[in-house]
Order: sequence, then C-alpha cells, then structure tokens
Amino acid sequence: MNKRNLPNLNKTIISFLIGGLGMPSVVMAGNYLDLVQYPAGSSGKEPAPNVIISVDDSGSMGWDTGGCMTSDLDTRYGTPYNETGAKYVPDNNPSATPTDCPATRAGNTNKSRIRALKDALTAQFGDANATPGTKGSTPDNSIRLAWQTMHNNGAATTADSLVAGNTNTIKPFAGTHRVNFSNFANSLKAYNGTPSHKMVKNVYDYMRSPAGKNNPWAENPTVTEGTYLACRRSYHIFLTDGAWNSSNKQSVGDADNTSVPLPDTVSYSRTSNQTQAYVDTYGNNDLSTLSDYAFKSWATDLQDGSDSTKNISNSVRPLIKKSGVEKVGALDLEEYWNPKNNPATWQHVSTYTIGFGKTATSWSNGPIWDSTTDSNYLGGYSALVNNTVEWPDVFGSEDNRPAELWHMALNGRGRYYPVRSPDALANAFNDILGQIFADTSTPITGFASASTSVISSSTGVYQSVYEADGWKGGIVSYTAAQGTAALTPNTAWGTKTDGKPKSTGDILDARTNAQIPDRVIYTYNAGGKQFTWDNLSATTGGQQDLLKDGATGTAGTTLGQNRLNFIRGDRSLEGDTTAKPFRVRTSRQGDIVNSTVWYSARPAAGYSLQGYSTFANTHKDRLPMLYVGGNDGMLHGFSAEDGTEKIAYIPQGIYKNLAALTKPTYQSTHKYYVDGSPFTGDANVSPTASTPDWRTVLVSTLGAGSKGYFVLDVTTPGRKSGAASTTSTPVSNFTNTDPNASAVVWADKTDGSDADIGYIFGDPVTAEGNTQQATQIARMNDGRWAVVLGNGYNSTNEDPVLVIQYLDGQNTTAAPSIRKIVAASGTTGNAAANGLSTPRLVDLNGDGTPDVVYAGDLKGNLWKFDIAHTDPANWKMAFSTAGCTSCTPLFTATEKTNTTEPQPIVAPPSVRPNSTGGMMVAFGTGQSLEEGDRTDVSPQTFYSVLDNTRYKLDATASNKGKVLVDTSVVTPVALGSGRTNLVERTFNSTIITGALASTGQDFWNMTTGQTALAYTGTGAKKGWYLELPISGERVLQSAEFLSGSNILQIKSIVPASGGSTTGDVAETCTPNSIPAKGYLTLMGIEQGLKPTVQLLDADGDGVYNSASAKDNDTNRTTTSPEEIALRGVGEQLRVGSDGKTRKIAEPPAPDLTINWRQLQ
Repeated sequence: MNKRNLPNLNKTIISFLIGGLGMPSVVMAGNYLDLVQYPAGSSGKEPAPNVIISVDDSGSMGWDTGGCMTSDLDTRYGTPYNETGAKYVPDNNPSATPTDCPATRAGNTNKSRIRALKDALTAQFGDANATPGTKGSTPDNSIRLAWQTMHNNGAATTADSLVAGNTNTIKPFAGTHRVNFSNFANSLKAYNGTPSHKMVKNVYDYMRSPAGKNNPWAENPTVTEGTYLACRRSYHIFLTDGAWNSSNKQSVGDADNTSVPLPDTVSYSRTSNQTQAYVDTYGNNDLSTLSDYAFKSWATDLQDGSDSTKNISNSVRPLIKKSGVEKVGALDLEEYWNPKNNPATWQHVSTYTIGFGKTATSWSNGPIWDSTTDSNYLGGYSALVNNTVEWPDVFGSEDNRPAELWHMALNGRGRYYPVRSPDALANAFNDILGQIFADTSTPITGFASASTSVISSSTGVYQSVYEADGWKGGIVSYTAAQGTAALTPNTAWGTKTDGKPKSTGDILDARTNAQIPDRVIYTYNAGGKQFTWDNLSATTGGQQDLLKDGATGTAGTTLGQNRLNFIRGDRSLEGDTTAKPFRVRTSRQGDIVNSTVWYSARPAAGYSLQGYSTFANTHKDRLPMLYVGGNDGMLHGFSAEDGTEKIAYIPQGIYKNLAALTKPTYQSTHKYYVDGSPFTGDANVSPTASTPDWRTVLVSTLGAGSKGYFVLDVTTPGRKSGAASTTSTPVSNFTNTDPNASAVVWADKTDGSDADIGYIFGDPVTAEGNTQQATQIARMNDGRWAVVLGNGYNSTNEDPVLVIQYLDGQNTTAAPSIRKIVAASGTTGNAAANGLSTPRLVDLNGDGTPDVVYAGDLKGNLWKFDIAHTDPANWKMAFSTAGCTSCTPLFTATEKTNTTEPQPIVAPPSVRPNSTGGMMVAFGTGQSLEEGDRTDVSPQTFYSVLDNTRYKLDATASNKGKVLVDTSVVTPVALGSGRTNLVERTFNSTIITGALASTGQDFWNMTTGQTALAYTGTGAKKGWYLELPISGERVLQSAEFLSGSNILQIKSIVPASGGSTTGDVAETCTPNSIPAKGYLTLMGIEQGLKPTVQLLDADGDGVYNSASAKDNDTNRTTTSPEEIALRGVGEQLRVGSDGKTRKIAEPPAPDLTINWRQLQ
C-alpha cells in the first residue's frame, strides 16, 4: 500500500465505506478585482514638499546658451530681442556677425536662455493658460510651490520678493496657484544685473517666517494655519546663468567656516577632517558667499520657536543614499558628513543649483569639475573632501563665482546641474523634481519591519521579514531551545554587529558587483534560459521591449540591458541621477510579503511505489533549501545551512512590471511580483510505468504579481555540508548554463494566455502532521502525477475551475498536459467575476490517490469535485450531471441577515468523517484582496457542514478498487444556501484578560447552554456555524487539526489596514496603519463545541484548569497573525511572527481518537 500522506481517511474506515454506513468581498459580474499592490499597514502618505524656485532674469539670460549676446556684443546687458520662432537670426542684430552668432547650433535651435527657461518650466510644470491647459510632469498637489526672480522684468505679481502671504509664496500647486505660476513663467524677460545674494537671502528669511497661516509649514499657507506637519521637507532650486555681480552686502556671516552645534546636537567643526568639503574662508559679516547661505539654510532649525517662528518638532526623515563609511581618497568619510546624504531631522532647506550656459559651468581656480560625467562626486570632489584643494576666492575673481553653484549644492545636501543646452535644462528640472518626488513619496513607515511567515524544520526556525522603507526583504534563521522554544540566531548564517541575525538579504548584499554575474538566475522564453539580455524575447512587445519601457534605438537597448543588470543585482547605476538613473536600493533582495517560506531537504514522502526508495537513498545527502517568492521579481532558493542564494527564477508573467523596479519612484508605487507561495513534492514523471523517473518538483504561484504558476525541477540543488565524498547525491545542477536552465524550468503558465487561469493566492495545503509536505502534488487516479490548483481570480473567463497540471511532460489528446473541471461557465451567476480558491484533496480509501476535492470560490460556493475514476473522462462535479454548465455546489455561504449577500471562501476546507456517516467539511469566509477588503466589516462566518455522500469500492475490472458513490444507503444531497439546517455556536463577549505568562493575551469562553447536535433522526442537523465575533474578522487560511485530533484550530484575522499612499489620502507624519490582529479558536469539527479538556492557560500559571477561578473554560484567544507550533513537554509552544511564544496543551489520548473510534 502506498504510504502517501494525503489527508486520507485511514485504512481502518475502508470496511466502513464498503458497509455503506457512510463517508463523506464579492464583486459584480464583469468587474475584475482591483488587486492591491502593497502590504497593508506599511505606510502613510508623506507630506508634499515645499519647493522654492529662484530663476535668473538678468540681461545675460537674453543671450543664447553658447554665450552669444542677442544685443550689442560690447554691451553686457541690453534689451531682449523678439524671440518669435525661437531661433537667433544674426540679421536681427547688426552688431553681430554670423561667426559670432550662428543661426543654429549643433543639435538645437539657437534659443535664448530666457526662451529655453520658459520652455523648460512649461515642460515641467505645464501651462495652465494654454488651450487646453497642460500640467507638464508635475501633478496637482504633488508639491507646494513658491517662486521668485531677480528683477521681475515681466511684472508678474510680487515675483521679485518672497514675502509671507504674497501670491508667489508657498501654496499647494494646483488651481489658481498653478495659473499664477504659468503667468509668471510666460512673462519672463531678461534685463539688468545678477543679484544672486538677494535670492538666497529671501529664501532664508521667508523660511524663518513667524507662526500663522502664512508660515511655509502651515497646513494650507495663506488660507489656514491648521496642523504643522513636522516631517515635511523643503527645497530650493536656484538657477543662474553666470556669476553674481550685485550683493547689497547681504550676510549671514561666514557660516560654513564657523563651528556650531547643529540642531540635533551633533557638532559641526570647521577644522574636522570630515567637514572640509563644506568650508571656505571668504564670507564675513558684510557679505556672505552664496554657499554660506546654503549652509545656513540647511544647518539652522528654521522653525525652532525663536523670533516668533513656530516651534516644530524635529521629525524630518533623514535621507541616507550612502550608508556607512565611504572611502573618498585617503579619508574614511562618515555617513553623517557625506554630502550624498542628508541626515537633518530639523526644519531646513535642501539646495539644488542649475548653472545655465557656458559662463555658469566653468571657473578658473579651485576644484576641477568633471565635465565628462557631470558628477558632483568626481573631478576635484575627492581633493575637497581630503582638503588638498580649497574652494576658490569668489570675492577676488568673478571668474571663480560659478564654482559657488557646486559649493551651494554640497552645503545644502542637494546637487549641482551644469546645463549647456535647452534640452539639458528641461532634463535638469525633470531630474531635480524627480529626485524630490522620490525623496518625499517614500511611505512614512508604520512598522520598522514586518514578519510575514515563520516556519520550522528539524534543524531550525526560519522567518521572513521585510522593511517597508526601502522594500528590503530576507529570511533569518534561528535555533529553538528544546522545551522553551527560545530563539537564538543561527551562527552558521552569521550575525550583525548588533548581535541580530544576518538575513539572506544581508548575505546577498555582501557580494560585490563583480560577483553578480555569478548569480544563477533563470527565466523563461520558450523554455528555461539564463537571465541574460540575448536570451530574452526580442520581438515587438517582447521581454526586451518591456525592459526598455518605451525607449528605442541604441539608447533603448543600453537602458534595457542596464535594467537587466540592476535586476540581477548590479548597483553601479543606482543614484537617481542622469548618469546613474536607477533607484537607490537598501538591499538587492526585495520585500517578502505574502509568499510563505518553504523548506525542502532530503526526499521523505515514504512512498512504497516503484523506484522511490532508490531515489530517496540517492538524494539522502541533498542540500536543504529554503524557497520563497520576492517582490524583486524572483523566486529565490537559499541554502538552509548558511543562507546563501543558490538559484533564482524570473517568471515570464512579471516582465510587464520589471522596469518599474529600477525607477526612483518605486518606493511609493510598490508592486507585487512573485508574491505567491512555493511548495515542493516528489513525483514520478516518467510516462512509462516500468521505468520510474522520480523528481522533486517545485510549484509556485505569483499572488497579485501575475496570473498563473510555474514548475521547476529542484531535485539536485547540491550536497549538504559534511556529506561523504562517496555519497551518491549528485552535485548541483543550478549552474549558469542554458542546458541546465532548460532542465530546471519545466513549465511557466504566467503569461496570461490561458483564459481560465487567473491570479492564484493562498498558502500551500500540507499533509496533517507535516507542514512541509504538499498534498497538491499527487498521483491521480489515472496513474499520472500532477499538481492540483484552483484557477484563481480575474481570469479572462471569470469561471471557477479546478486545474490539474500534469508533470510527466506528455501533451497528447489521450494524455494532455493539463485538465480542467469547470464548476460554472458562461457570463452570469457563478460564472461571472469568480474563481476557484485553493483546493483540499482527499484520499478516501487510503490508496495514495485523491478521490474528491473540496474548494471554495468568491461567491461563497463550496464545490466538490469527483476525481475517483481511473478514466479522467469520468471526473466531474459532484451533485451534478457530467458536463454541467451551472453545476450545484455542496453549500453556499451567505450572510446571516442579508441572505442574498454571499461570503467569499478563499482558504481550503478541512475534512473529517462524521461519526454517523458522511464527511464534515469545515471552512471560514472572508477575503483580503482589494484595498477596501482591509477595512471591510461585512460579517464573516466559520462553518462545518455535512457532506452526506456514502461510498463503496468499485468491482468493475477497469476501475477495480477505486471508490464509487453508493446511493443505496442515502442519496447525496447538496445543502443549498442559508443556515436553516445548521446550529449557531456563540461566544461570550466578555474578555478574560490573560495573566502571568499569558499577559497581553485576551481570552473568551463559549456561551453556556449549547448542546450537542444530532445528525440523524427527527430534527437532524447538517452542521454548525460560528459568526466571527470581532468586527472585520475573517478566515484566510485553512483550519488545522490539533495534534491529529478532531479539534479544529481556527485561525482568523483582522487584517492590517492603512498604508495607501495614493489617491485622496491625507498627508501624515504618523501613519494611520493598524497592525493585523490574530485569533485562535479551538472547537470540535463535528459538534462545534469546546474541547472536553482545557487547552488554553488564561491565568498563565502553567496549569490547564477549566475552573472559573483559573482558565474559565476558555477556548478562544488572541494570537500572532502568523505562527508555528514547536513541541514542548505536554504542550505546544507556538512561536509567532510577533516574536512572542504562546502555549497550548496537547490533547490527551482519548481526544486524539474521538469520532475515529466509532468508525472502526
């Protein structure tokens, strides 16, 4: 007899079967679910930043970008000429010659600088006065904008000053304010001198405005003072085309050459070797340098309560682009003093500068600017940091003054942009605003980190974690102390300097860029391939085009290849700049949110089938592996021994979103990729029965990342450490070759081409007593091995379909690669806006093959599939005729009061024989798929219903020994909808507060007077139900049986909520995120009553006593949303993802056999 550990009904009931005593948030039609793409509770919407734009409208802005004047060449400033046509025509200026001012310059029309500025502002901010109005690249309310010019030659309202409350001061950029800015931009004209000091002084003074509705940090400046959001960031974008030449003696002293304590108490020392990039010695009390003003605006708490300002708390989030110490030349530059970073937590201004034209992009002395890369951190940067070169004297030489722009940007922890053409100017504005959007659209993190799953093996405990700030993920490894379950870091994986365990992400990040090509990453393009550019589909709209994301030509190819390298883990182009355009990651490994970690070691299914024992012995020294999906686009396979990555796989269905991973805006536009859960199982994939070919196959879905699933052969990941050199276990075939990629990747059904397959959610269904043995990989009654799945949601056809994907590689009419059983088809009723959830396979006669399948759908239907026959042509829906298009479910769950409102079923049911015949099928309702689900309080229910079907063994030659429905004792009857034949079970609402070791837990007991229900005789019932008592509570995972008993462990949850960063969501510095709340309820599957012994320790004294003064008959408690059970002495130690350990008593022997004994 095959020892397959399917959830079978035990060989002891076979005679019972033969004897005939028996066995056994919804959407509107046509509407797809709007699947949420970020983890609940992860964040809040960061406040829109304050942005001040200061632009040069001096006379030289009338020159062209190459320095050619548009008026008399001997006169530095003159009246701007008519720019109609945007080309400079030499004949318009009789003092110029074609040699001096060519009609066109290479690569661009010969625009004047002021014309180029107008065009760049329009491209970035739109033109509200156009017909129709445009918004450029800056959405409404994405920033709060102010603006100013040096002279206001165009007579825009108040534009030559920044006086609190004026038209051009900070307000949300939308509506009238957008129109006013367009008026300003369109009116710009070039005339007069360059009083740059006036501009930077205006900014400093304005940002020191007194408290009140005109304060730049007010809730709605000039309208409502309201709430000051202390985490709001502020920026100054300063544009000039040359050296300043009018100062009017504005001064904040020699700010960057003066040692001061910063608002966070860190000392700025002008003599420290860490600060030399900021220091110059030229400012004084009569006249400061522009860089002094930039430093003063950064280093001062601009709203500290002094001088009538508002005393706002220091809650600005530091921006760390380069963590830790960076080697710059000979100096170890500390993180705090690295100009790439902005550690300021106080209200301050970050400065970005644009030098427009030849006269603003070069200087005579001081640090060399690297004009090849235009990087702020190359050229003379290292010499500045190491104090081997100083900033030039900007008072003694006008030619040195353009260097102030670089110096200002470093002092203001921003960036300098040298611009030499109109197109480059537009790109500079776009890059700066893009950087500001990236810096200020980072979700305000509600939880520093989150754990999404926790599993155990014989060798340790593994926990997946993620950090919403940066979307970093990983798995950490612990060892659990026997008897207490106390967790300590697994030293084989290493620990960090703070003693915390290293994660797989930390280990992956330790690799250098040079080691990244060694990563074994496979993908799919008409078969398994290495993840390299040449292996991707080059057809129109194919994988290469998706990585190019609209870019074309050679530049598009280069961009696509660079994106591929980024996804592989190369970090050389992370920087959010023109030269380094990609997102700065906090880790190579992305967040792990909904994917459950799967542990796979030596083959241990224990089959007695031909060839299996040889297979298991051959692979007895196989490397134990951890598999998990990540939102970096990959399924990862890590060594469970040391946490190193051995393999990764990128499914074809997620290419459409891969480019988004590289974009600086990704932090606020998170997406799910490989967010489903993998599982493995051993299968004989030979098409010939006499020559078995056993393999370990991995199947994974993608959750909300994409439709479908994929199948990999993970038989040979390598050998475990300590294996003898003579071991028969093969070495790894996870290597960088296309033949091995082809051998490992068996099937990829994630491209959306199958109209019946949708987005598949849910954890794997595992064997009772072995949480790392999947039951969905099984030998079917036709003798072929397959993986059995629900088709998921949002399929093209929207039907509920059972999918049977065979694993033997055959694909003929007689032996197709895939079979489907459709529960409902068409366009209405159960066939509209629906899909089948994760199924439960049940082996009725103990022969190791599943005979029936139970699964729910989004419309509350509990379906039963009959797959017991050796001929798949006879597989069908139970309670229905073969080929039905609107089949009959076993039961339909609807709300108690609103009986027309179905309750979705997303978790697989649990099954046990009923003591009087038939099968009890238990399941809960509720979903968490869309944003609205997270806060939905629709009533949800846990049911246990009777399937009264009886069976016998078939005696016909073609189907001998297989189970057959026996109608001679009782006719199988579907239960319909509603609760007429069900008994309600209830709990007292009074909370019993946990004490001692149970402090922090809440407990409940059941209402008194509830009695056993009868399944036979007059008034016989068909099951029971429990209305989940907490608002928003629902069941999203299968109920497990406690230690092999008939006691259900009903795990329910109120999902985490909050965290949306888009749409009509209020800005906040304090996230409105609410963490998930877990509940555990213990009830017998048949009667729905509390266990006959006390299993919870409410008073925390270590003794399980049901007395009212002790544990008070409690059988429901709060718990962690995710947990694992470790064996203690007479009790289970339940380690939660929240780091807490809770205890449950093991049932004594009589409870272990309750109901089963009556079947023998």
